[in-house]
Amino acid sequence: MRSKNQDLAKQDVLKSLDETMDWAMKFQCQKYREKQSKWFGKRGLSWHVSSVVVKTGQAEEPMVVTYTHLFDTCVQDWFAITSILENLLFTLKTENPSLSKDYIRSDEAGCYHNNLLMASIDDVSQRTGVIVERYDFSELQHGKDICDRTICPMKQAVRRYCDQENDMQSARGMREALLQ
Repeated sequence: MRSKNQDLAKQDVLKSLDETMDWAMKFQCQKYREKQSKWFGKRGLSWHVSSVVVKTGQAEEPMVVTYTHLFDTCVQDWFAITSILENLLFTLKTENPSLSKDYIRSDEAGCYHNNLLMASIDDVSQRTGVIVERYDFSELQHGKDICDRTICPMKQAVRRYCDQENDMQSARGMREALLQ
């Protein structure tokens, strides 16, 4: 029932769309011909992929634009998410000065489903000039379709980069892989 309710909330936001966001968080480092024993227990690189759905002017179809924040090391907590959100909203406002409001949708990971993050959103809105009108959460394994569709080709690009005898052990390597 909650999944159905969240689906209705998503459709409601898409109908009244200015902008909405979805995101993902982690990618495992890879080496060309990595031994299986080296793979287990490995810490991943933090990445934050935001899929922004924009409906501009009289266009009937919304457009999806993806922004990726890459980190060599990052604690995935409310403060990191607040900083990423502020940078993202500032970037969106710079690219589209008429932007005034935003709708956010995320999964229920602890760093998103957090009182400190919720309390900081008003401050982020004031600093960026973009009001966060609504913040929805998707149910487990349900509702992250926009971001998942965006991440799949990104993961394929990184794997292709590693298959070309490149190691991807840092945010810089990941950036190179994604830009190829």
